[in-house]
Amino acid sequence: MTDIRHIARYGADAERAALAGRPDTPPELLFFLGADRCPAVRARVAANRGTPPQADRVLARDEDPSVREVLARRIAALAPGLGPEATDRLRRMAWETLCLLAEDAVATVRAAIAETLADMPDAPRDLVLRLARDTAAPVAEPVIRLSPLLTDADLLALIVTPPAGFTRRAVAGRVGLSAPLADELARLADDAAITALLENSSAEIRDRTLDHLIARARERLDWQGALVRRPLLSPAAAAALAAIVADEWAAVLAERAELDPQAAAELRARLACRAARDAARPAQTQGGSDGAEQAFLAAAARQDAEGCITMLAARAGLDPALVRRAARLRSAKALLSIAWRAGFSPAVALPVQTAVAGLPPESALRPAGPQGWPLSPEEMRWQLQLLTGAS
Repeated sequence: MTDIRHIARYGADAERAALAGRPDTPPELLFFLGADRCPAVRARVAANRGTPPQADRVLARDEDPSVREVLARRIAALAPGLGPEATDRLRRMAWETLCLLAEDAVATVRAAIAETLADMPDAPRDLVLRLARDTAAPVAEPVIRLSPLLTDADLLALIVTPPAGFTRRAVAGRVGLSAPLADELARLADDAAITALLENSSAEIRDRTLDHLIARARERLDWQGALVRRPLLSPAAAAALAAIVADEWAAVLAERAELDPQAAAELRARLACRAARDAARPAQTQGGSDGAEQAFLAAAARQDAEGCITMLAARAGLDPALVRRAARLRSAKALLSIAWRAGFSPAVALPVQTAVAGLPPESALRPAGPQGWPLSPEEMRWQLQLLTGAS
């Protein structure tokens, strides 16, 4: 005992951290180490299952958010045995600490709780509802999408009176979303939510609702992409799509078994004509001729990053995951090269950096001239090779 007390007081940071993480460290020493000057030591105390609730209460107010985040994950894992009705004093203290962390000013701390409770069937329902109504997406989205404790009535309330702009979109992406909720999302005409709904292959969408959305999808290439990829389409829905689908998605729709063979043949003929037309003109002067560039610019104007990614991937013939990776890395050069490969004009150079990569306009690469790209064709080809792994 004397040795570990000496380490707790005078040991090096690494020694104190190792002591704080040991399962056999006495509770009184963990309490002492919970006030250590080193955040790494306090984080090890926060993660230690043997840390007493009294120390947890102190750590819940730690000045370092990363310490509070570690604590939040450990206490949240105990949530099924906690609650305001707990008669055991220590469990009640743990519950109060969890509630304190659920109101933390730093979203990552609240998100740690949400991620832990998201798919937990016996989590405290009141806490789940509180997290679902959080105004920070990393907190609310995991719970909204996954929690088995949220009823259709709970989700409908989130749709009707959304606490934040992302809330409806999160509901639309919920696994196994019911048809009545899909109907309500479509009725409210929230474009971002409808995009998420159409991309949610597990959502139940009634035929009449799908017909309504297909009718609205003529100018929405991102909706068209999601519609032609849906796992189940009625023959009527497939036929309606064939009448409005852009060339970018015609080939995908033509392969659907639900589509009438004659309609599929007409789509393939249209694509053959498009290919012959494109082959007769220079490769990099094709941008915008079929309205695709205008659709891209419209999506960028409304900050619909996922819609922009879908259109870029389709026109450039790339896996959307590659385009998302470039966006996640905020690689202006890679995204400019993808837009160039897609046949867009330099008019998309600034929007592809600001709307897709989220770069501030002052940090964006600017076109070299009225008709030029910020990069040379050689550099853009090299960027594409880096992105795709081509030799």
